[in-house]
Amino acid sequence: SFEYKFTDEAFYIYMIAHEYKHFSNGGTGLRSLVDTYVYLNKFSDIMNWEYIHEECQKLEIDEFEEKSRKLALKVFSSTDFPELNEDEEKMLDYYLGSGTYGTVSNKALNRMKKLKAETGEVSKLKYFLHRVFPPLKVYKNWFPFFYKYKFLLPIGWAYRLLRGIFCKNRMIKAEIKAIKNIPHARK
Repeated sequence: SFEYKFTDEAFYIYMIAHEYKHFSNGGTGLRSLVDTYVYLNKFSDIMNWEYIHEECQKLEIDEFEEKSRKLALKVFSSTDFPELNEDEEKMLDYYLGSGTYGTVSNKALNRMKKLKAETGEVSKLKYFLHRVFPPLKVYKNWFPFFYKYKFLLPIGWAYRLLRGIFCKNRMIKAEIKAIKNIPHARK
């Protein structure tokens, strides 16, 4: 009587939202697709799909939910490899090439696409400047002290830069390498 438990639908929505977060950042491995299939295999017949669709629309993940659900069922319900359309093949390739937790290369490419969608044309220099001097919303979420005291923002920039150099240098090197290897971005 003291237990709080997600409904089957709420847990599915949580699972898909979490998967989407990873998928749209650095990628997520095949395990996420398997998790979706296993969950659907057990609960699909008893879930309220109208509610799920409405909630996914609110979260703006309804298209992703539908595509990943269809792909999971198509790939894992068949004893033979199913015939996939071009979009499904690309999505499956992305799952297969993302490793368990995504790749730095995917993350950099997705960040660059997001920056391009927000600001128009994007160059590699603009991307790096955006990473070194991110918008205030980044500070609001990750560095609230510097967000609260905006006059200290230059110290925040230095802090992020030094922290990156000394604590996350492998990740930064991998991100720089990934961006250098993107052929279609302007220099």
